[in-house]
Amino acid sequence: MTAPPVPRRQMARTMWSELDATARDEWLSGLRPVEPTVEVGDILATVRRGGDEALRELAARFDGARPTDLWASEEEFAQAEAQVAPEVVAALRASMAAVRLFHADQRAALRPRRVVQTMPGVIGWRRWVPVRRVGGYIPGGRAALASSVIMLGVPARLAGVDELILATPAGHDGRVAASILVAARLVGVDGILKVGGAQAIAALAYGTESVPRVDRIVGAGGPWVTAAKRALAGEVAIDLPAGPSECVVLAGSGADARFVALDLLAQAEHGPDSLAILMTDDETLADAVEAVIPEVAAGLSTGDAAIDTFSRLGRIVLVPALHEALLLIDAIAPEHVSLQCSDARALAGRVRCAGAIFIGPWTAIAGGDYAMGTNHVLPTGGAARSWSGLGVESFGRWMEIAEASAGGIRRMAPTVAALAGVEGLPLHAASVTARASQAERERASGDRSGGDGDPLSLLRRPDPITPYPAEPSDEALAATAGIGVEDVIRADLNTLGGGALPGAASGLAAYRADRAVEYSDLSYARLRAALGKVIDVDPARIIPGAGADELIRLVTTMAVGPGDAVVIPTPTFPMFAA
Repeated sequence: MTAPPVPRRQMARTMWSELDATARDEWLSGLRPVEPTVEVGDILATVRRGGDEALRELAARFDGARPTDLWASEEEFAQAEAQVAPEVVAALRASMAAVRLFHADQRAALRPRRVVQTMPGVIGWRRWVPVRRVGGYIPGGRAALASSVIMLGVPARLAGVDELILATPAGHDGRVAASILVAARLVGVDGILKVGGAQAIAALAYGTESVPRVDRIVGAGGPWVTAAKRALAGEVAIDLPAGPSECVVLAGSGADARFVALDLLAQAEHGPDSLAILMTDDETLADAVEAVIPEVAAGLSTGDAAIDTFSRLGRIVLVPALHEALLLIDAIAPEHVSLQCSDARALAGRVRCAGAIFIGPWTAIAGGDYAMGTNHVLPTGGAARSWSGLGVESFGRWMEIAEASAGGIRRMAPTVAALAGVEGLPLHAASVTARASQAERERASGDRSGGDGDPLSLLRRPDPITPYPAEPSDEALAATAGIGVEDVIRADLNTLGGGALPGAASGLAAYRADRAVEYSDLSYARLRAALGKVIDVDPARIIPGAGADELIRLVTTMAVGPGDAVVIPTPTFPMFAA
């Protein structure tokens, strides 16, 4: 006998323009979930005291299973691979490919940038370093989110973390969902902890007899997981507050009511604490969306539950004009924003506070959950005002690196002495002025070894890049053209393959040998000093070169990397045109 359908409730509608400031604040406050901070605090303390045994007891209480082994075994992984259908594995691989492509661009952006000179003799740069061990959380509950394994695992591996372990609740049979185990094997997870909730976060943060302490915790969860991550933020780094799912759909008069209804219910489908809001300037559309909700949910296993959640927590807000809803969206700072209106792209550029924005009627929010490549671990509960979604940068940190020469320490000494003096820190000042005095004595004695160094250090990249491929040899060109090497005349290089042209050769032969000088100062120190004196510029800021092509090559090979934009003037040499 099937359960009777959940009766559709008439949604209360809010006319935003009719609310005063107090009423608007109250409306916004009603959207925020209440986190179980006291209960979570008790769980954290229990795990810290009781370790593995406490994890087993809490798993039995909250998850309905007391695992004998807290970790998924190789046997469980093997059985999972046999259980998951080939089309599901193919879908997991397709999702991984899109996520990897999107996040690989983020990894490229984290490469060391060029060195910056803040004053002659003082340089600095930043280096991004992945954390060693990461713990990720995969939600359980209504659905086994294998897609979340991909969203955590792919950027973690691109970042280069040494060890990635995931925690997820086991079912009543004490086993983790097969799809999660298969996804974990595909992305290269090092272990699956069969524990969920706040107790899993506590184990990852504190460590137990069998659970290693991690350097960072990432991933979304329910209110208990989110509260645990917030409470432990001083104990371990976290990625972002990512709790119950939420969305705002901003729809205009031309929007498809079915699409809007499906997007709203898809968010409500996540669980009984999910939030879905429709904003529109068209009351007729609001009527159509409400009317079609039972139809689009009919016959689906989660349909009645999603309708019930939307009826309890969902909102319909009527605004005078769509652009007037943008400030309200920023005030909510939702996880997802779907723009289903004629000027969606323009409006997207004006939204400042959202975890992710989905532009146009074809860009379903669920596409971002599975197949678009963008990450679906996003800030919730208003956290999008200050936090970003999960990405490669979530798995590492930046280090500041600085270097000063003797000339640099001399130049910075007056600044340090003055500021350290006013702050009452004389030893700070002394640590610099002592070095500056020593550098000055060495300069006075004629010792130049501690000067400002090679100005090319300003361009030298902290990381090597792949050299530009060499031009084909005369022999290769001759073989391609089917002619003899002696018949090759090159017009693509400064120096012709056959040597100097006849006119140039005769001119060089007539040139007096005593007037030909080979410049031996390869660092250009004397030349830089002379140029600096003439044009009144610090020699450390002058970079000479033997012709424009040498300087172009110097800049491109030392300061430009993959993905950088380069403006090339024309005409120029072919080797620089790519």
